[in-house]
Amino acid sequence: MGFLSNILMTSKQPSDSYVREWAEQRANELRYSQEVSPEVLFAGMILGLATFARKDPRRKTPRKLKDLGIDAAEHYSGDAALFEVGCYLYFRTDLWFALNEPKLRDELSTTFVREFNLLFTRALEIDNVADIFTERVSKYGEFARNEADLKKYHFYLTELVLRTKDGAPPSTYKFEDEPLLILNAFERFGVQTELLGWEKGMIPALIDCLKRGCSMMEECRKQ
Repeated sequence: MGFLSNILMTSKQPSDSYVREWAEQRANELRYSQEVSPEVLFAGMILGLATFARKDPRRKTPRKLKDLGIDAAEHYSGDAALFEVGCYLYFRTDLWFALNEPKLRDELSTTFVREFNLLFTRALEIDNVADIFTERVSKYGEFARNEADLKKYHFYLTELVLRTKDGAPPSTYKFEDEPLLILNAFERFGVQTELLGWEKGMIPALIDCLKRGCSMMEECRKQ
């Protein structure tokens, strides 16, 4: 489990998130395991995802900022928000596979898509998770092909997370044609700040984990 050590920081605090509970259980199961497989790498991805907007008494958001809606964990810590962030995270990991591990990409991405949709179908209890996932990832792929800058991804990802307030389930979304939510500007700023901080701190660690995991898988298969 050493190659997942950078992201093994799941909270021991009680959680009302199915996905976080799943991540913590998998972390415990794999803590002393030497197994390296697509399923283990997927578990690593979800461990990283589970840190987004996690409710934690150690968070140091000042009360005044919480009252302004700056602390995203107050309303955006649920599985619906994790789904939206997870779709973006999958896109980022799949893009990395395409550029750096093309020989493993089909196997890894097929496993990740299957496991992601199974996990979030259970978590969200809606029957069109796979369709919404495909819609999100396809659009992010279109942005990539058009060489969009990160601001465009962040704009839409923020908007999608805002729509999950207090656990509202994800639904289909017309990216360029959907009207903006009318919300407190502080709340929008809080979610965007959380996303940017999470992306900056977690995605590089997760990519490093995937890099080492892929190397270990290839070494094992040569033996």
